[in-house]
Amino acid sequence: MLLYTDNHWRSFFTAIGKAEEFAKDPRLGTPAARARHFAESYAMVAGIMRGRSTAEWIALLDANDIPFGPVNDLDALIDAPHLTAVNFIQDVPHPTEGPLRLSGIPSRWSDTQPEITRHAPNPGEHSEDVFREFGFAENEIEGLVSSGVTRTFRVREKA
Repeated sequence: MLLYTDNHWRSFFTAIGKAEEFAKDPRLGTPAARARHFAESYAMVAGIMRGRSTAEWIALLDANDIPFGPVNDLDALIDAPHLTAVNFIQDVPHPTEGPLRLSGIPSRWSDTQPEITRHAPNPGEHSEDVFREFGFAENEIEGLVSSGVTRTFRVREKA
């Protein structure tokens, strides 16, 4: 929520039934006073905000034309209608873990849209490939694996 203008502040305190307290508190009466008492003013608002649910605040703030946006927990975020509509949350198959819900690519490109093309690797799944790419010989890679410096993981499809 952003209480920015005098009208926002007045509307907020009126909507919560504390218009008289707002009018009498010298820390809240003008933008200059609120700026001098910034921490106290917003601490007061934070305390008030704890008294209602997000749904109650959304209804109240929307009805009173006060700028706001909900802060979602992870469960609400994953199921957010907007993110679903823009295909931001994607179900991606994983060979050992089953389907995973992942966040998509947050940007949009004009020609070549990035996309998720493979599953997240298990620990050690690409170790051998990485060592080969850096020029390690097969016997050196086997030595690193057998000594425990790294490990290898071969994906077996989940049944």
